[in-house]
Amino acid sequence: MKNNYYPYTVVWELTNACNANCLHCGSMSGEARENELNECEALSLCDDLFELGCKEITIMGGEFFLQKYWAKVVQRFLKYDVFVGLLTNGILLNDKNIKKIVSLGL
Repeated sequence: MKNNYYPYTVVWELTNACNANCLHCGSMSGEARENELNECEALSLCDDLFELGCKEITIMGGEFFLQKYWAKVVQRFLKYDVFVGLLTNGILLNDKNIKKIVSLGL
């Protein structure tokens, strides 16, 4: 019997690293965890999520801008025509990062 359930919508905390210290933080973010995925593992997870049927992904953290490969993760999902949302605290939402987001097609 085939399972009809799949991860249509996924929220991914790309890193626990954060440049804010919010009292309301449910992730207890601050420092990156020592066992966070490396770039290769993260891109492989993108492929796996697509294969499982993921249609929407929200990338967050901590603060996803602090993960050096965040744009590659976004590109991988967009390659599969997966809807990508970004959730940031806004501190690093500067001209450089806005231009990167726009260049990715978001």
